[in-house]
Amino acid sequence: MKRCAAVLLPLVLLTTAAPAAHAQRNALSLEVRGGITLPVRSFGEGARSGFALDGTIGYQVFPSLGVYAGYSRDAFGCPDESEPGGGCDAHGDGFELGARAAFTHLRLTPWARGGVIYHHLVRRMSPQGFPIEARSALTLGYEIGGGVAVPLTPSLSLTPAIRYRAYGADFGNSFGTGPLQRDVRYFVADVGLRYVIRL
Repeated sequence: MKRCAAVLLPLVLLTTAAPAAHAQRNALSLEVRGGITLPVRSFGEGARSGFALDGTIGYQVFPSLGVYAGYSRDAFGCPDESEPGGGCDAHGDGFELGARAAFTHLRLTPWARGGVIYHHLVRRMSPQGFPIEARSALTLGYEIGGGVAVPLTPSLSLTPAIRYRAYGADFGNSFGTGPLQRDVRYFVADVGLRYVIRL
């Protein structure tokens, strides 16, 4: 929770400190993203890269500052030493809420975003062909990242980026071996399409 506050507080202060003189017409944005996950730290020892999907709706409060909310699903594979004759995969999914800052005076627009995520992790295994699924409780985490917006039209831009995400996955006794918790830490390298609707 302290980590989430540490991410959100500077963004909130930036938003409230933005001068009213810079105000312009507000805008809505729709963005869809796709890419790959890159597990790190201890989570990277038991998970491999998978696909990442993300969709957000944004509201531009000031020319360079806005807020966003959305849904994302990040998948992971299993290491090669998985049990022979079986298979496994995992994915995390849930909601996200945060702030986005952009440097709008450049042709290619650098941007950064950060906020909280509310995710859980689902692990599916099939040892000897018998499917088992374990689902962690939904928990709060955080994300922070950035990229660049490449304009395609006045309203549409291409937005490659890299983001870091972190949250805790509490499986309880789902596997029958006692309480199990995992620290989920990974990067997402992806590209998006962002469409802006001027109000």
